[in-house]
Amino acid sequence: MDGIKSNSPHHPSSTAHRSLQKSTTLNRKFVKKPASTRVIKSSEKAALAAERRAQLAAELNRKHLLAIQQKTSAPAKKSPTPAEKPAAHPIQASVNSRRATTSAPPQQLNARQLKEQAVKRALASVQHLSPKQATLVEEQMAEIIGPKKRFWRRKKFVLTLAISVVSVAFLGFLVYRNLPDIISQVTARSSGIEASTPAYMPKGYYRESIYSEKSGKITLTYVNSDSDQGSFTITQEKSSWNTAALLTNFVKPTWDNNYSTTREGGLTIYISGSNAAWVNGGIFYLIEASSNNLTMSDLHDIAISI
Repeated sequence: MDGIKSNSPHHPSSTAHRSLQKSTTLNRKFVKKPASTRVIKSSEKAALAAERRAQLAAELNRKHLLAIQQKTSAPAKKSPTPAEKPAAHPIQASVNSRRATTSAPPQQLNARQLKEQAVKRALASVQHLSPKQATLVEEQMAEIIGPKKRFWRRKKFVLTLAISVVSVAFLGFLVYRNLPDIISQVTARSSGIEASTPAYMPKGYYRESIYSEKSGKITLTYVNSDSDQGSFTITQEKSSWNTAALLTNFVKPTWDNNYSTTREGGLTIYISGSNAAWVNGGIFYLIEASSNNLTMSDLHDIAISI
């Protein structure tokens, strides 16, 4: 009856043929490994921390070296123009300003500037002081300003004195320069003649004195600033001589034949060495030099300029 199928259900004959059942035991694949309960000692913690710090330092050094290499290998950048430069942070600008102020050398003030600063500080603070303190500040300011006022008073006195001395000296110089003329006028009134001074004078000569005798004779003395040049005199006195009488009565008896004659403008002048004689308007003129310091031209120019 192999070909005949039975309609009755099949029942396994043993447990080996039965269907599989789910395991009731735990699967280790899905079980979390329990945490270790081992206690880490403090020495181990310190070692771990030191190791982490060493690793961090090594990493920082590596990054730093890498940045330096990139900076040195990169092409140099052009410095930004003033318009491109970033503005400094306000705090950094304030720090830079304080640094510049502290690093700058202190300015040296002179005594006058120190006094002015003291006066300004006193004037600024006197508005907020009591009457007693204000009086004290006023006394201090008087001590500061007082020497300055005394200095200016002393300076004005010295300046006034100097002006007075200069004025007196100038007046004395004018009197000295004009004194011979004044004496000439006085002498002319007493002697009856008018003393004449030459308009021309050789270089370096100036009139030193004028002398009048009772007889009416006037003598003008001229000296040179260079003492080696000597001096000469011009004598003037009334006379009734004419040119011929002068030649007969004075020139020949005094100079013999050692003279020369020069004429100009109706005036005849007799010259011998550094001496000269002539008459003009009833006055006898005589020039006598202490040495041969006057030339014939000098004598001629002096005579015609009187």
